[in-house]
Formats: sequence, structure tokens, C-alpha cells
Amino acid sequence: MINYCSACSSDTQPNNFSSKRSCAFNETGSFNPDNWNCKTLEILMDDESSCKTLYGNDESIQIITNYCKEEDGYITTDGFLILTRYKRRGTTSSIVWVGDFYPSKLITLNMIIELINVRKLIKE
Repeated sequence: MINYCSACSSDTQPNNFSSKRSCAFNETGSFNPDNWNCKTLEILMDDESSCKTLYGNDESIQIITNYCKEEDGYITTDGFLILTRYKRRGTTSSIVWVGDFYPSKLITLNMIIELINVRKLIKE
């Protein structure tokens, strides 16, 4: 399997894992549910302050808040990213954006990278 995101390409074999990474994005940047431990999604979910995880059996649902800075200095949310995963390190079977100001939409690699970058800026 080809890893299309740079994070998966730079870290193809995680320590203590018997399987190589399989990126959650295809050559066009669209989400691919046939994945395993995508590094870009791992980076996204490492920020515990904006990630809520609900567990059931070996499955989990993770809800990630997208923060945006307002001009008056307040931080608000304009939507949520919802992921269904096998454990924390496994297959992500679905990702969807849900928000009041934007319609629900399918997720792309560029959208995830933009979300990661915005969250980094807010922390600075």
C-alpha cells in the first residue's frame, strides 16, 4: 500500500507494531476507509484538550472540536469532526464533519492538515 500523506510516508513502521501503516487518504486526498494507524490522524487526535473519546468494546468514537479565533480574542467552535475507529491505533472506518455554519461533508487530507495547523496556532 502506498502512503499518500507525508506523515505516514515518514514513519511507515511504528515501534512495537507488527503491521506497517496504511494511510487513511488516497492519491486524490480523499478519505480511504481501508487504512491502518494513519500517522496524520494520530497527530490530529494527540491533542487531548479538544478530543473526546467514547469507547464501546474495541470500537471508539472520537469527537474533535474545530476551534477558530475570533477577532475579540474569544475562541469558539464552528463544528466537530467525528471519527469511528478500532481502538486508538487501528482502522478509522469513517470521518465526517458536522457543523452549524457548514454542511456535513466528506473529509480530505488537506482539511485534516488545515485543522492540525489551526490548532497549533491557537496553542501558541
